[in-house]
Amino acid sequence: MPTYNAERTVAVAVSSTLKALTAVDRLYVRDDASTDGTVAIIKQHADPRLVLIEGEENLGVAGGLNRLLEQVRTPLVARMDADDVCLPWRFHWCKKQMSGVDVLFTSSAAMTDDRALTTRNIPFPISTELFAMHLLIANPVTHSTMLGWTDIIRQTGAYRVTVAEDYDLWLRLILSGRRLRRLALPTLRYRYHPGQLTAGATWLERLLQDRPLAESYDAVAHKTLGSQAFWLRDLMCAWSGDGPPSDSLRHFGQLVRAASVARGPNKLLLERRLRKFGL
Repeated sequence: MPTYNAERTVAVAVSSTLKALTAVDRLYVRDDASTDGTVAIIKQHADPRLVLIEGEENLGVAGGLNRLLEQVRTPLVARMDADDVCLPWRFHWCKKQMSGVDVLFTSSAAMTDDRALTTRNIPFPISTELFAMHLLIANPVTHSTMLGWTDIIRQTGAYRVTVAEDYDLWLRLILSGRRLRRLALPTLRYRYHPGQLTAGATWLERLLQDRPLAESYDAVAHKTLGSQAFWLRDLMCAWSGDGPPSDSLRHFGQLVRAASVARGPNKLLLERRLRKFGL
């Protein structure tokens, strides 16, 4: 769990995660040089399973996550955010689902500071066979629901400094032939608030200029659809709700439908996600 100026939400994030862990698990928290009371609040949790790392410099999300990953000595590693709430069954249940999977995700139940909302992700599973297809439409998973094999994440290069370090990692995992899957059952309450990075006014501008992310996406498009991702810039604009679908985006939708072998609920979810962008 990386933290930065999270004094308003970190207490429940830490306590809910500890409640979901077993007696032999560990929760590693690295504070990214917060200037508020985040560290003091974390220190109030007198639990030997909690390991706090006080960063002397601000490394950002990717840098902080890689420092945390260096501490892990267990075969499995999970991700958690300092503004989310871990549900009690999360780790016990997800560990049982790791057979034949390299990185596992679940859906999440959305909330704001004031109230619960509808589920953030449509509560359908995403199979390993269709994960790459969903990934080309947009990031289909909540980062803080992740559970994966530690060595596999390290072998893939862990996190890079990009606008969307999680999305970039999922793309590179697919390129390396790893098996990613999303389960339908929510294991997390995901908090929406104005301070999120994707809510910033410059997010789209930085996204459009992110060459490493574009290269990862283009390689997955070539591997999955047999095409260069000429639609990517228009798709990124669509992620921000910027304008109607272009001809290149419509062609992208046709490529996805032609390449997909989805049936039943899987086909419904894929179609619904395409139609979200008018495709």
